[in-house]
Amino acid sequence: MIFNSWSFLFLFLPAVFVLYWFVFNKSLKAQNILLLFSSYVFYGLWNWYFLSLIVLSSAIDYWAARNIYLTEIDGRRKIFLYISIFTNLSILGVFKYFNFFAENLAELFQEFGIVLDLPTLNVILPVGISFYTFQSLGYTIDVYKRKIAATDKIIEFFCFVSFFPQLVAGPIERAKHLLPQFFSARGFKYEYAKEGIKLILWGLVMKVVIADTCGKQVDYVYSNFSNLSSVYVFLGQFYFLFQLYGDFAGYSLIAIGVAKLFGFNLSKNFSYPFFSRSIPEFWTKWHMTLTNWFTDYVFTPIVKKNIKNRKFVFLSYLITLCLIGFWHGPKWTLIFAIGFTAFYFIPRIFFNVKVNSRKKPNLRDIPSIIKVFLIVFFHLIFFRAVDMSSSFQFLKKIFEFSIYPLSYDMFYPLALLFPFIIIEWNTRTEVHPLGLEKLPKFFRWMIYLFLTYLVFQLLDTPKPYIYFQF
Repeated sequence: MIFNSWSFLFLFLPAVFVLYWFVFNKSLKAQNILLLFSSYVFYGLWNWYFLSLIVLSSAIDYWAARNIYLTEIDGRRKIFLYISIFTNLSILGVFKYFNFFAENLAELFQEFGIVLDLPTLNVILPVGISFYTFQSLGYTIDVYKRKIAATDKIIEFFCFVSFFPQLVAGPIERAKHLLPQFFSARGFKYEYAKEGIKLILWGLVMKVVIADTCGKQVDYVYSNFSNLSSVYVFLGQFYFLFQLYGDFAGYSLIAIGVAKLFGFNLSKNFSYPFFSRSIPEFWTKWHMTLTNWFTDYVFTPIVKKNIKNRKFVFLSYLITLCLIGFWHGPKWTLIFAIGFTAFYFIPRIFFNVKVNSRKKPNLRDIPSIIKVFLIVFFHLIFFRAVDMSSSFQFLKKIFEFSIYPLSYDMFYPLALLFPFIIIEWNTRTEVHPLGLEKLPKFFRWMIYLFLTYLVFQLLDTPKPYIYFQF
């Protein structure tokens, strides 16, 4: 089930909402059981078999964290931590990375004239496996580091791992932020619900109106770029940036909005990243919960003992960003696309170049914003292309500087993107652009109704979210 489907918007979500607030509202335990059951149904409607992986990951981390918390013996604590890490990474490795390692190992031996006939797995990737695995694993690590106490409430912990608004594509929540919310009584708040609906509406605009409209042109360009003009190919990549942003940031906003309908606060995941003035700043605004996860659990442990060694700091950035690329999928293109952005950290690391400290970018920052946008533009060619060879072919095509053949249909998404960019620029310090309280009530409702109409007009065949494949 996906957010931009009729079944979710008009059947699943209203049914769970009514049961939650009007049937099970007298008991916190009953509300949590309903949320757990609803989350499993939400995921199980995609594939009931892979639901067992969520249950297994939840059970292992609940058991491991309890044992870590209840013992003071360092050796025993480490054993349970390693069990958690091994189990989670093994599940992820088998379903997501097994074929990658098998194929690359076979190619490596082939270079030395040795033929390896290694088996590969013909299985689909479980939706959201990278998200809920990291969320559950982060809990165990935090318990081991004594940052939080292990809970003995199994229903609430299983809810934390599988909470349906953010189960399959984040935000990746930390236990210290989300888990306590399952322990506290929740009463219906009109302001929460109103804000949640606005977030859902704008998230649907980003997904259905922006991302899916751009996506049609992106798919065509990447399938036929060798026969298209440079202008066409350039626009296709330009649209891909907004397809990816609208798709994923839109999902995150809907997730945050749906959670608010049930009295929960989820973490912000995007903060207008295309207005960044440097690549380091970009990584603090794009997929923020993933960046923070890797910062805390990978970068910081690596770099803390050699923080004064600038070469080691750079190497730590490189390793962390390559792992973020690898997290996205078992492809060298993804590792290159994300990992090599570490080289844009060099001015800050070696030459003490300061990142602009102003929180709000202004018109003086436009040259820096364009520079960062172009860097992301070219790196994401490798993110979208099938392999390294086609990435370089696509890149080469852009620099042929050809104009024809050209279809004017290619330009119509710009009619949506230019207003979208202007709206985002004018609301760049807000959580979302629909905070229109300063406008008269009549005009606010006209905007809400127009956006709703626009979404439903384009919501013909729901298109899956790009990040479901990660």
